[in-house]
Amino acid sequence: MVKQTFPRSFVIPRVRPRTLLLLAFAGIVIHFCFKLRNESSVQLVSWHDVTHEPPPEGLVDQPPVSSIEQPISPAEALQQEAEALKKEEEALKKEEEALKHEAEAVKQTEKKQKQEEEARKHKEEEHEQKLRDQFAREYDAAKKLPGSGAIYGNTLKSLVDIDNRTDLHAARLRESSEEEQPYSNHRPVHFNPYPDYNGEDWKKEKHRPYVPCIGATGELVEDLLVFKGRPAKFPKPSFGSFDIFNMDGNLCYEREIIWDSVDWGSLQENCVKQNAARFGTGKPNAFVDTVYGTSGTAQRREVRADGGVMEVPNKLSTTSAGTESRTAVLLRTFTGKRYMENDKQAIRSLISELSLRSGGEY
Repeated sequence: MVKQTFPRSFVIPRVRPRTLLLLAFAGIVIHFCFKLRNESSVQLVSWHDVTHEPPPEGLVDQPPVSSIEQPISPAEALQQEAEALKKEEEALKKEEEALKHEAEAVKQTEKKQKQEEEARKHKEEEHEQKLRDQFAREYDAAKKLPGSGAIYGNTLKSLVDIDNRTDLHAARLRESSEEEQPYSNHRPVHFNPYPDYNGEDWKKEKHRPYVPCIGATGELVEDLLVFKGRPAKFPKPSFGSFDIFNMDGNLCYEREIIWDSVDWGSLQENCVKQNAARFGTGKPNAFVDTVYGTSGTAQRREVRADGGVMEVPNKLSTTSAGTESRTAVLLRTFTGKRYMENDKQAIRSLISELSLRSGGEY
């Protein structure tokens, strides 16, 4: 049996990255050494002109300045570069420290300003609270005085300008069956500045029917009782004018009623529900839901001739004939406000005289 032979081939060993790196570094070192050796063997000869003047006496004994720079070894070059990097790093570190100190100073300044602002605000709040407390003490002390609870006190016994008013303002007053009150020697009259609801003019203008609302006493809201005239030496308004709004400034109000258990919100809701037919619903608004809403009134049922029931959309809007628009009265306040009796009385008057008496128009 003949043995088959194969020619031997040369196998190249695998080159590793570490070996290549060492070879490259060795080549760079050899090239750098040969270059320094060639530069050190070159001699520079300075050329002098034969016609030049002799040097000054003071410079004859001085040794000539060599123009040949001393070679620097690689170790020294690396050391110099390391020192330069170190100096640059130190400079950057100092600059960073300076910026840090500057930012800290700005932060401290802002903190100080914030503390001063908070202290000023706290001082103002304390001052306002002292004024409120002082008013509360004086108000409580006034309750113990004779005639407390009366708006005008004993001044209603000395009314002046009783008949000083225009014919238009006089037409809004009508006599009442009330007797003279102990705090005044005048008989009160009814004050009615409202339109003639459900009257002939009201019907001619095609208004929807007006439904009287229930008031705080559980009965229908009636016209107010007022006294003709104003107290003697009563000061004029500090600002504003009665004439601008065509109001009768020679009227006084005086009444004493306990309102502790009255739900003013329910009174307003019931009032506007009773008069919902008078007011248009306006344009659809998903973010606003009025007290009478659209539930139950957005659609109505009509009976067809064949006895079937057909849903018909309600087209009532602010542009419908005979409908009126409502007016919102907004009272600006703040969280934590302490409502005094005067504040409560003013708000109750707005609800009773403006909202309930108008049938929910306001």
